[in-house]
Amino acid sequence: MCLNASSNTGALFLVLFLQVTAVRLQAVNRSIDDTFGDSVTGQRPVFSPTTPGVWANQSCTRCAIQPPTSDAFDGTYTASTYNSTLGNISITFDFIGTAVYIFFILVNNPPNPNIAATTAANFTLDGALVGNFTHAPDPLLPDFQFNESALAFSTSDLENATHQMVISTSGLNESIFVNFDYALYTFENAVETESLTSESQSPTFVTSTGSSPRSTTKNRSPVGAIVGGVIGGLAALGASVAVLFFRWRQSRPSALTSATLLYLNRSEVSNPPPVDTISEPRHPWQRVDLNEEIEQLRGKAGEPLYLLHSPSCANFVQEEVFARGTNTAQLQGQIHIMSEQIALLQARQSSMWEQGLSNEAPPPYTSQLPS
Repeated sequence: MCLNASSNTGALFLVLFLQVTAVRLQAVNRSIDDTFGDSVTGQRPVFSPTTPGVWANQSCTRCAIQPPTSDAFDGTYTASTYNSTLGNISITFDFIGTAVYIFFILVNNPPNPNIAATTAANFTLDGALVGNFTHAPDPLLPDFQFNESALAFSTSDLENATHQMVISTSGLNESIFVNFDYALYTFENAVETESLTSESQSPTFVTSTGSSPRSTTKNRSPVGAIVGGVIGGLAALGASVAVLFFRWRQSRPSALTSATLLYLNRSEVSNPPPVDTISEPRHPWQRVDLNEEIEQLRGKAGEPLYLLHSPSCANFVQEEVFARGTNTAQLQGQIHIMSEQIALLQARQSSMWEQGLSNEAPPPYTSQLPS
């Protein structure tokens, strides 16, 4: 029987979670309401001129045009009617970001045809005129337009820095209605994240009251945390590789520790003891001794032969034979010797002497084995 020279060993799996803190810029939309101001800083727009009665909010009861506050951003708005005697009206606010979007409330069906309902304005960014807007009432449209349907101006691809926006109406001979609802600006916010995938966020236009985006995030740049996380992760990875290698070396079986090859030298094949002349017939128990000897020699001859022909032990036998300096031919020669001994014993067993039919002594064993 061939013993298995290897043993089952469990595999070691080590999963490393390398959490690296990274900093990226995230686009965040912030609002500037006409009444509540910046959603982060609280800074309100400046309405000029500051003369009482020029600008009015949603609380005005004597105003001819009164849009429903349920559709206005944060339920508020600030409006004015320009005329040539005013010279100029304006709305000014500052913001830090890369884009800005300005929303009016537009009128299509004024309660009286004689009421000014046309809207017109210029947009000046950082001292430079960047656009203008004009809207004439359209009876086929809803009475009032809000939010994205009332987008008066937008610009993007700005430097993520402080900018000043001025919305103005001036130099016109007709009356102009200007109703400022709110503005949105896009701010590139530095945030910590475990994901290195960049994101961009488009502005979200509000379609109902009270849905003001008010997002704040602290700006930090943890360079030390990034470097430390990377170094720590590499150290942990190296340690895990060393542990796996050590476990693998320990689990390797020794080539010659699980089984010993049955091997016989010529000197180990013993001669049977001399047999004296027997005058009495042999009894059955005397024949048993020869049977046992035959079976023992068969076992010794059969085990090396099994090892030579067993596929599962072929490599192991080859290593053992080479380790002892013996080749296959020598091993087969020993098997042949033992086979001859078996044949001799079988001949004795079947002889007339062994069966008790002769009083002559059996033939002696040879003292030397053939080489």
